[in-house]
Amino acid sequence: MKASSTAQTSRSGLKDLIPFSQKLFHVKQYDPELVETVEVEVKYQGYIDIQKEEIARLKKLQKTQIPDGFNYEGVFGLSYELKEKLTENKPQTLAEAARISGMTPAALTALLGSLHANRSQNQA
Repeated sequence: MKASSTAQTSRSGLKDLIPFSQKLFHVKQYDPELVETVEVEVKYQGYIDIQKEEIARLKKLQKTQIPDGFNYEGVFGLSYELKEKLTENKPQTLAEAARISGMTPAALTALLGSLHANRSQNQA
């Protein structure tokens, strides 16, 4: 909802700025295609930002390795079905695990927490 409300405010603000900017820059009229292009960019900027954040998150997940032979049975918060799928598919990274059907953000968080705990125990 945040993206659309921001875009709505920006669109209405853009229409209000056109007469002001015409006076400021001594322009009688802007090219309608240019105005439409700017409106579309403003309209979708919030969604574009969300997608960029998602891409950054997925890149981070891609770097998080899952050790060979990781015991998914010990991960609290995973359904029996997900434990079975993870054991069968043997993903090498969290990004690969995220692509398994039925994987939820909560399940990924549980898996990530378990991986961190596992690494801490191995380093101690």
